[in-house]
Amino acid sequence: MKRFLTGLLTVFCAIAALAQNVPALEQLKADPRKASTIHLVFYRGRRATDDILVKCLLNGYEVTLPVKTDTFPYYKWSDLRACWQAKIDSVE
Repeated sequence: MKRFLTGLLTVFCAIAALAQNVPALEQLKADPRKASTIHLVFYRGRRATDDILVKCLLNGYEVTLPVKTDTFPYYKWSDLRACWQAKIDSVE
C-alpha cells in the first residue's frame, strides 16, 4: 500500500507543478484525452558520499516540486523522499 501511495503522490506533485509549466498545461487543455508522462531522473556522483539528485519532467518539461532546493531543477533525493514520506504518513 505504501508503494502505491508513494507513486500516487509522485503523480500528484507533478500534476500540481503543472500549473507552473505553461506549455504542458496548454497541451493538456487543447486535448485532455492525451496521456501525460512523468519522468523522475536520478543522478548519482561517482563517490559513494555524493548526494543522489532527482529531476522531474512532466511531458518532457522540467517542473517545480514543493521541496526546497538550491540546485533547481535538481532535488536531493533524501529531501524529496522525506517530503513524500511525511505526506504518506499523514494519510495513514
